[in-house]
Amino acid sequence: MGFLIEAVSTYSAYIYAACGLVALYHIYKVWQVRSERRQAVFSLEREKAVRELYGIFYVAMVLLITMGLTY
Repeated sequence: MGFLIEAVSTYSAYIYAACGLVALYHIYKVWQVRSERRQAVFSLEREKAVRELYGIFYVAMVLLITMGLTY
């Protein structure tokens, strides 16, 4: 257990950097999905965009939990 805590403390900057890069990518994806949703003609396209937004929200929660445990 002590090894895990020591490893997390040693690599915390890299963990935060990785979480930050993933968050930036998902911010870009949100921007794309929202524009697709606005331009959608059919309801099936809108539903697909909403599912993608839920997936992005799920990843954001995982990132927050990861960063919280790292802290």
